[in-house]
Amino acid sequence: MRLPWETIVVPLTDMIAQLRTKNPNVRICVGHLNFNGGPALDIRPLVEAMAERLTTEASPVVTVHHYRNWNEKPTEENPDTFDWAHPNLSGQKKMAKAWLDAMRPWIETSKHKESGLF
Repeated sequence: MRLPWETIVVPLTDMIAQLRTKNPNVRICVGHLNFNGGPALDIRPLVEAMAERLTTEASPVVTVHHYRNWNEKPTEENPDTFDWAHPNLSGQKKMAKAWLDAMRPWIETSKHKESGLF
């Protein structure tokens, strides 16, 4: 059986290296799994450690925690999925907000700020 390190962190590290060969100043967001139990709990600390290890001043790596306040149980009140895995409209909105919040510091300092888009 392969360990999460080999199946999760190694491919992500390789992808980040590939992105940086194209642009050494690339800013990278890595999303966490939306599940609040099971293997996600073992994988999260590995991804956090990877992001911290690979972050540079020129090319930061941040993690997106869209699992926070997430309800993957469609049988409960106010679910964020329709089938225990895939987001419904509520889940999509929560995920979009989490990604935007993670990117906002970069967006606000970009040329787009000057254009009045943000």
